[in-house]
Amino acid sequence: MLFLCCLMLLPAAALAHGTHDDHMPHGQFSLMAILANKVTLRQEGDYLVMQGNGVPNHSTGQFPGPENPHAISEQDYKFRIPAHPQKAQAIIPLTNRMDFGVALNGVPFDPGTAEYWRRDRNSGWVEEGIVNGKHRLGIDQNGGHVQPNGAYHYHAMPADLVKGEAVHIGYAADGYKIYAAPPGSYTSSYQLKSGTRPANSPAGKYDGTYTQDFTYVEGSGDLGRCNEMELEGESVYMLTESFPFVPRCWIGEPDRSFEKSPPGGSRGFGGSRGGRPPPPRGVPPRF
Repeated sequence: MLFLCCLMLLPAAALAHGTHDDHMPHGQFSLMAILANKVTLRQEGDYLVMQGNGVPNHSTGQFPGPENPHAISEQDYKFRIPAHPQKAQAIIPLTNRMDFGVALNGVPFDPGTAEYWRRDRNSGWVEEGIVNGKHRLGIDQNGGHVQPNGAYHYHAMPADLVKGEAVHIGYAADGYKIYAAPPGSYTSSYQLKSGTRPANSPAGKYDGTYTQDFTYVEGSGDLGRCNEMELEGESVYMLTESFPFVPRCWIGEPDRSFEKSPPGGSRGFGGSRGGRPPPPRGVPPRF
């Protein structure tokens, strides 16, 4: 079985509402006008192999912009997706070292951030990119923004790719399909903790600013711990409008091709994050 898709972006003029060209400083232009989405998907034995440049096939926010100073640039992705996924003996937590999965347009799903309380990676408190429905860190209307190496990626549901009923929107690193849940349909089973945060932690009530403000309450929603469910006899993941937005764990074994590496380095199956140098001192390493 072999299939190929190549999705081209519309000219910037047709996407003016998404690219915000009218607000760009004089002399600048939108990269969306010159970059095109390129992605292929083919089957090789027990794997689906997706290759692409990571450029979205829809409008985006303004990049660089006030909250995200990075421009979108083409990447060199090559993801290997298990064609016959199997459940692991226990769930596998997502870390910042891997993308959760990839959309059918070749853009990775990467819900975590590298923002920490007091900028301390060892604090145990990780800031969320979306808090109380408000997007931070320059996250745009499609739940995406840009890393220092130019990689556009999704923190939440890409609205322009979702229409109507639950739709297959991508693949997780373990091979299970990712679906987008339409508003008001499937709900996650994560709830805000009650009360105030303990000593030696960010002051105030649990309000969703930090990942650790949430707890999994089995049966409180439609979905499991990894936002998984059975759909027409098949295990799938759901993107949701509320936390965790994109799942933060896998029910199967993720393929190493979804591992990240420093700018210019290779992925586990031959792709790369791009060739830009590391960000200057004082700039967060990634979003």
